[in-house]
Amino acid sequence: MAEYKYRKGDTLSIPELARGRTIKDAAIVAGVTEQTLYRRLKDADFRSEVSRLRTMFLHEAAGRLAKSSSEAADILLDLAKSKGSPDHVKRAAASDILAYSMKLLELAELDERIRQLEEMTIAMENREEH
Repeated sequence: MAEYKYRKGDTLSIPELARGRTIKDAAIVAGVTEQTLYRRLKDADFRSEVSRLRTMFLHEAAGRLAKSSSEAADILLDLAKSKGSPDHVKRAAASDILAYSMKLLELAELDERIRQLEEMTIAMENREEH
């Protein structure tokens, strides 16, 4: 896909829309009319750029969360093992540890299955081309 050609107001409106701001708010920030943004949203390239930027923002947020997840796991482990923690706190921490561990295992398995399917798809497409 070709690089999107930004027009007046796009450098401010696209990030605002990607962050989930309303059309009205994004138009005010960008210094354009709401009608301009509604018109631009009919443009597939404009929508794709908003989507691309939204995806980038989400990946950055996921990275920050992943970075702090080790600290969060340590906190849960400390709570579960702490002599001073009430029993209901220990139980809740242990329950969370088990639930999150299972979810991570499920996600890892799904990720591996998707990777295998993608490899199979690429191999099949390569065979069809030859």
